[in-house]
Amino acid sequence: ITPNVAGMARDGKGNFVVVYSGNLQDGSSLYSVRSTDNGENWSEPELVYSTYNIKDKVFDFDMFLGESGILHMVWNVTNNQGQNVTGYYAQLPEIQNGTWSEPKELDKNIGLGIAIPAVIEYQGEVIVLYNNGIDELTAPVHWMMRSSDGGQSWTRPIRPFVNHIGRNGHFSFVVDGDNRLYVYFGQRIPGGVDGKKDLHGMWFSTWKGGQWDSPRAVTSGEYKDDINDSFDPYDADAVISQGNQVLVTWRTDPGRRQPNIWFSSRTLDAT
Repeated sequence: ITPNVAGMARDGKGNFVVVYSGNLQDGSSLYSVRSTDNGENWSEPELVYSTYNIKDKVFDFDMFLGESGILHMVWNVTNNQGQNVTGYYAQLPEIQNGTWSEPKELDKNIGLGIAIPAVIEYQGEVIVLYNNGIDELTAPVHWMMRSSDGGQSWTRPIRPFVNHIGRNGHFSFVVDGDNRLYVYFGQRIPGGVDGKKDLHGMWFSTWKGGQWDSPRAVTSGEYKDDINDSFDPYDADAVISQGNQVLVTWRTDPGRRQPNIWFSSRTLDAT
């Protein structure tokens, strides 16, 4: 069938890997095909992961080809009611002729469950961010795991942004011209600054000394859901241009009455 999700990675040497979802003989699954001649010819599909049923499906996934040559991938699984079931990590050690690893579950599914996983390899470490619950009743939060051995073993999950809660779409990693790592994301701070109303926003944080610093706002304010003025930032997507220009786009939560698209840019202290 037409894939629900798909993505491509390349190494600049003529090698391509495309990963996509589909319902074939194995049920709802992730498949991989590769080309070693700039896309002229493609391999037969290789099964990366399967739910082995048609009730569950792969929903969100993210890939990153690191300097190590390892292609890292994370994804989550939802059921036919849209509820999150679990999340996984797998890797392709070498994109030209490597074999996909056995998928590993990211965490125990809690509350609203594992969603919007993202992965990056940076300065010899693999960093995974994802959203999951604390318990069955509390709003979900962001979690982080790290690997210093190429994704073979992982730290215990921790909350990198302890003041933020909620689930507002995808993370976006970027690296500037001075090799500094940033992440952009939408969430809210309960009680805001006055202890009364939640502060919603689009936020960014910089990786410093092996941890994320305190998030700063691209934009923030009171939640609104009006046909003429809705505010609830969702689905960050950032890029770096010329080493020091960052552009971030986002949309208003698609459940709001005015789901507009927004953007902001700034000049970084980088070369």
